[in-house]
Amino acid sequence: MQKHAGKLLFLGLLIFAVLIFNGCGKREEPAAPAQSATPPGPAAPAATAMPAPPSLPDVIRFSKTALYPEGVDYDAKDNRFLVTSLREGIVGAVSGDGNYQVVFQDSNLVSAIGIRIDSARDRVLVCNSDPGVSMHTKPENQGKLAGLGVFQLSTGALIKYIDLAALSQGGGHFCNDIALDSTGIAYATDSFSPIIYKIDADLNASIFFSN
Repeated sequence: MQKHAGKLLFLGLLIFAVLIFNGCGKREEPAAPAQSATPPGPAAPAATAMPAPPSLPDVIRFSKTALYPEGVDYDAKDNRFLVTSLREGIVGAVSGDGNYQVVFQDSNLVSAIGIRIDSARDRVLVCNSDPGVSMHTKPENQGKLAGLGVFQLSTGALIKYIDLAALSQGGGHFCNDIALDSTGIAYATDSFSPIIYKIDADLNASIFFSN
């Protein structure tokens, strides 16, 4: 019995000694934060946010007698809409407060139909046709006119007028609408002929498709 008690006492003293030894050991220091491999330099300047254009109302009302608008495109640079006119063959700008003013006009334009803004090249492309409802209509042009007026967006000056109907022989013509790709090539449709015209960035016109 005494021998068994002595073993228990020895085991207890051994466990106590181990605990004291571990408790007195060197404490582990927390790891230092990782250092950036890039040497410190001057702080980068904060990016300057571009001011957002003034917001437009959900509905814009404007007045223009006998306008008969046909095409419209948004001019993000000046925060306005450009609107064509079947009746007068002009293009007007409409601001968010409903103010209307004529910005593009030329004696070649009979009825201004489709419109497309090419802001990257400071241009506006306008389809010209004669469906017989314009104040400038002529019997010899009715149903036979397809042209493209190219204006400078910033000044309103005519850059070039292109006679698209001259690219084909006979038939009816009506330049209707315009698509524009990222390289500045425009494609114009002809509603009275099965033709799509191509106008390159240098304003050279050709027939892209005919069927």
